[in-house]
Amino acid sequence: MHHILQINEGKHRKLQRFVFRNGIALEEDSDDKIPKVPIANRLVQNDMLKYNPVPVLTFGAFYREPLGEGYKSTTRFRTCNVLYFLDDDEIKIYEPPQKNSGLTQCCIVGKGKLKKPEGDFYTIDDLNIGESLFVNGREFKLINCDAFTRRFMTEMGYKIGPPEPNVYDPITEDRIEVCQYPRSYRRPYIKEYKVAPFLKHDPKQLRFYGEYGDDKNLFEEKRECTLYYDLAKGTIKLVEDRKTNKCIDGRFDTCILLQPTRVPKLEGRKRTVDYYKDTDLRLGIPLNLLGFRVVLYDCDEFTKNYFRGIHDIGSPKPNRSEGETPDLEEHPGPPEIKPVPRKDGDICHVHKLVYRHEEFGTPEQTLRTNDPFLPKKYNADVVKFFQNCS
Repeated sequence: MHHILQINEGKHRKLQRFVFRNGIALEEDSDDKIPKVPIANRLVQNDMLKYNPVPVLTFGAFYREPLGEGYKSTTRFRTCNVLYFLDDDEIKIYEPPQKNSGLTQCCIVGKGKLKKPEGDFYTIDDLNIGESLFVNGREFKLINCDAFTRRFMTEMGYKIGPPEPNVYDPITEDRIEVCQYPRSYRRPYIKEYKVAPFLKHDPKQLRFYGEYGDDKNLFEEKRECTLYYDLAKGTIKLVEDRKTNKCIDGRFDTCILLQPTRVPKLEGRKRTVDYYKDTDLRLGIPLNLLGFRVVLYDCDEFTKNYFRGIHDIGSPKPNRSEGETPDLEEHPGPPEIKPVPRKDGDICHVHKLVYRHEEFGTPEQTLRTNDPFLPKKYNADVVKFFQNCS
């Protein structure tokens, strides 16, 4: 052992044997201690003990992996490398690491001799581009090799075929495409300036006239209402016109249907909530305001002037030749705001149910039973009155 340790040593020093323990001089035994540098490193440093490494043949391959339900593809193609050691005819198969693959990429088949399905072992004669290796129930197909492997096998007399194209894995390609665009875990934030519209529009309000009701009920009623839109805050207020609706009985003693609030659009499930703006309030189009089906048919003069200023309605078309009269209809923009025509009639319409006349009573009494809500004149039987009065 001393001979091996002293191969590369230039100084031959001896260990210290005389020591002091608690003030007493003692002599220690000269035991062989573990060197600080490992023996393997000392052996490699010697030129006489160096040796050439055994060449390893490297082939590129792939194998199929079946997937369950719920994936874009039923089969996944995974690439791997096949290493063949020339000194002992052993084979090792491992999968190179791939970024963000979501798989456990490591050694698939450890180094060792692999058996064929027939019972023999795989040798260098079985390795070529286009051939397949059946190991542990998987089929590894060789598609390419490195430059050293091609040159070595060509010098050994083997005919190596051209490299085959790489397989296309849709799942891997989708992951690569997703990784190219970094994901933002923060929701997009749009800054809303609240002071600017407040200073510009406060206390201006748009006023619309409309009606609301439900056509699916037995009593078809259209109740008059007024919609106020606050330009500074973006809130909507819905007020019922009780003077017009006084013929309808059974109402609550209040006229405010909807307090000033921002009304969201009920357009299905969305990640962001959109609210009604001034541009969404149009005449003749039904609006769903938190359950109230409102149809606007007119607005005041201030509201008309406001929309004319926004959309530039009624301004002449520029860049005209001399003598040509401006045409207001050719200018792009919304048409002139005009009231929506309404049907004449009562606010409340009741479906009259007419029953068939039976044997009892007269037809007039049957019709009178069909309409019990309207007041009718009392028809007194004079003969019967005088008979019973006595």
